[in-house]
Amino acid sequence: MAARLVPGFCRLALEAACVESIRRRRLGRGDSHADVERVVAEARGVHPLAALAIEDDVTRGDRVFPYLKNKGGHAAADAFRAIKEGTHGGYTGSLAELLSDARKLAITLRSVR
Repeated sequence: MAARLVPGFCRLALEAACVESIRRRRLGRGDSHADVERVVAEARGVHPLAALAIEDDVTRGDRVFPYLKNKGGHAAADAFRAIKEGTHGGYTGSLAELLSDARKLAITLRSVR
């Protein structure tokens, strides 16, 4: 059961980190709260939210993995992929390592300016 639940909690943490970055950037530049919440709601899933956080464009999902590799190496991109996939099919690796990687990813995504 933990192999299915832990990746989901990690994914929620990454989504929350992305939303924090999105809100900070968009509210900081003067977008209305309603507009920001609409954009966040339309970005369904961790990958679109990461694209929005990183590129300020939900359609730029192609930039997520290169950004993560640049910031944290292949391990960061692999962890992002594992969290996405583990939510759907369970995770077979070390849950302690996944939690550690998720924490690092959340910090990286929260710090996007």
